[in-house]
Amino acid sequence: MTLFLLLPEKRESAQKTSSPLPAPRSVTYLPLQKQGEESYSFDRNASREWTFELAQRPVLARLEGEVYHSGFNAPLRVEINGTDAGILRVNLPSLRDGAYRFFQAPRPGTAEGQTIVADATEWVPAWAFLERPFLREGTNRIRLSSTLDRLNIRNLRLELLPELPSEGALDLTPDPADAAFEKDSLTLPPLVTLEGDGWKNLSAPRLGKYTALYFSAHWCGPCRAFTPKLVEWYRTVRPQHPEFELVFVSSDRSSEVMLSYMKESNMPWPAIPFDQIQASGVKKWAAGGIPYLILFGPDGRPVTAKDRSWRSPQQVMREIEAILAGRTPGGK
Repeated sequence: MTLFLLLPEKRESAQKTSSPLPAPRSVTYLPLQKQGEESYSFDRNASREWTFELAQRPVLARLEGEVYHSGFNAPLRVEINGTDAGILRVNLPSLRDGAYRFFQAPRPGTAEGQTIVADATEWVPAWAFLERPFLREGTNRIRLSSTLDRLNIRNLRLELLPELPSEGALDLTPDPADAAFEKDSLTLPPLVTLEGDGWKNLSAPRLGKYTALYFSAHWCGPCRAFTPKLVEWYRTVRPQHPEFELVFVSSDRSSEVMLSYMKESNMPWPAIPFDQIQASGVKKWAAGGIPYLILFGPDGRPVTAKDRSWRSPQQVMREIEAILAGRTPGGK
């Protein structure tokens, strides 16, 4: 299991006037497959290796590809420089009609007998976040190993973040990061949720007694590492506490990227429409870094923060659990 220490990517100095965000990061994409090769095939227990050079050790890396697979899971074990780095996770399509075709195949490990397996009818994205110590300056080696009977992968590449964003790249609000909150309360525009390949408008937002804002962006590596954990947590907490809702506030560059991020992460909560984020004024509740969570009470005032200082989202999640359970955060 790969563990991540989420550090806020934050600005060093306050900005006095609002201005367009500078380019948030300098990303290097390193293709691994050979020129002209469309895909690589894997049989059961098959492995392939790639060797590449890095000018410097990246802050964060993501191994990406598209997989066409048999079975309802498509594990590709990732080994970096001789160290197990986990599983290349596959974003499976929904179990809808036509998503898979079923057929009989010899049962693995037996001399006879058949088993029913499923084959994806489309290429699906797959990725694995690589912890910094796995990669190094100079020569690196990636080895992928399959446990499936049949698997194909294409468009295999590394997404490398060489360094943290420069000053201002996470300037979510023109106000000083340590400034006190204004006295007004949270107000939200009509929200949207995912539906199929696009948006569904919520004319009557499903807000409850407590509302949390989640500031995040696809270009932020720590955000992409944390969001799946938040999704899992939300799916546990929300059914137990219908008086609680979480709302996504995107810091991405376009509605298209925001939509892609929500689909990629399977975000089950509503979001503020991209074209309403600035006009709604919600960014005044942001901290100086992301990923960031903040909870508001029934009066629309923040209850997990007193200023714009960044706080660990895991800590805020624990505080939210305590508040929803009627306990004092940090108490027993």
